[in-house]
Amino acid sequence: MSKVSSVKFFRQKRFDGGVRMGVSVGQDLVLHHFSPGSKEDDPALEWYVDVELKKAGIPSEPEQLRQWLIDQRATVSEVLKELSEEFRAGTDFPKPPFQRRKSRDGIQVTVSYGAILRVDCLQMAKVFQSLARSWSNYIRRLEVFSPTMP
Repeated sequence: MSKVSSVKFFRQKRFDGGVRMGVSVGQDLVLHHFSPGSKEDDPALEWYVDVELKKAGIPSEPEQLRQWLIDQRATVSEVLKELSEEFRAGTDFPKPPFQRRKSRDGIQVTVSYGAILRVDCLQMAKVFQSLARSWSNYIRRLEVFSPTMP
């Protein structure tokens, strides 16, 4: 089993209401989930959030990686809760991508996000809160990625 030094979790909402999330190691998608929207198919993004974790020795095998990410729940949630407080009144349009880096427990956590419409910028604190509150559930919901998935 190989070890890596960086993984990225992403969650993104499309204009058709669909939500895609997953975990990548380098350029390779490892874990994935897609909930289709109820509107006419429109894959353009309303907003996205990427959470990158850097630390030596992260497992790359999908199920061990899943458990490692769940084990990092407290660290990731703490960073996301801090961001939700920073943005509780929303944010002006940042130059995409907006990033915040924080180090906790020997892990460098980088949160990047973008939102297309101003109203979406105003909702990012709620998105960060949801990620913080539901981190483990989101990670458990992910399926091992197969190239034949939508």
